[in-house]
Amino acid sequence: METLTRFLALGEELVLTRAEAGSGTAHGNWNTRAELVRPADVNIQMGEKEFVESMPSYLLLPVHISNAGLTEQTYIREVGIFGLDERGKEFLFAYSWLTGGDTDNFLPPAKDPEGGADTVHVHEMVLLATDQVNAAVRIEVSGGSFVTASQMQAYAVKKPRINGKPGQYLRLAGDGTEWADVVQAPDFDNLLAWPGCTRITPPKDGETWTESIVTTEGNMLRAKRVTVKNGDGDYTETYTFYAEDGTAETWREEVTKEEDADG
Repeated sequence: METLTRFLALGEELVLTRAEAGSGTAHGNWNTRAELVRPADVNIQMGEKEFVESMPSYLLLPVHISNAGLTEQTYIREVGIFGLDERGKEFLFAYSWLTGGDTDNFLPPAKDPEGGADTVHVHEMVLLATDQVNAAVRIEVSGGSFVTASQMQAYAVKKPRINGKPGQYLRLAGDGTEWADVVQAPDFDNLLAWPGCTRITPPKDGETWTESIVTTEGNMLRAKRVTVKNGDGDYTETYTFYAEDGTAETWREEVTKEEDADG
C-alpha cells in the first residue's frame, strides 16, 4: 500500500510483473508476507486486469495455472502477484490464500508431461480499488497467457458482473466486448459446474465402478457416473444429474477408450 501510494503521488505506474503459486499454508500476518510459504514449480501466467465499478469497486486480476510439465499431483493453496517498486526491485504486491481444507484445488499430472497442458485453473484475485488506482496499475501480460472458451463459460456463471444477466459471460467482439449466453452444458468432469463440491472416485474393482460428485458440506449427491466394461475398450456409461430440488436426469452413452498399461 505504501509503494502504491508513492506511485500515485508521483503520477507513475506500478507494474505487476509475474504471478507465483504455492502449496503452503500461511497462518496469520497475511498482509505482511514478503514471499510465498512453499512455491510450486507450475506453469503460471497473468491475464489482462479488469476494473469493475461497483460498491466498492475492485480490480480483477486473472491468474492462469496449468499442469504443463507436471509429473505429480500438486495442490494450490496460495497465489502471489509480484510488482516493481520505485527502485525497480521486485516485491510481493498481493497475496491470496486458501481458507478451509483442500477440495478440488489441485492440479493433476499432465497426461503427456512432454506436451502441453490438459488442465488449467483460473484464479481471479480481487483487489479493492478506485479508478485512480486502476489507472496506476499496469500488468505485464504473459506472452502465452490463455484461457479456453469452455473454461471461460464455466467460470462465467459465478463471475461478478455489472450489466450482464445470470447465465452470461463477457466475450470479445469485433467492436469491443459484449455479453453472451453460456451455451455449454454442465460436464461431469468439470467440477466448476458444482461450486463447493468434491469428486469421489473409488478404486476400480471388477467390471463396474461408480464415480460421484457430492457437496463438500452436507455430502449431498449432485451427479453420478456408472461405468460398465463391456469388452476390450468398450464401455457403457450411465450419467445421472441431480437438481437441488431432488429431481434427476439420466442418460446412457456407449464409449470406446484406449487403456494404458495400468488400465
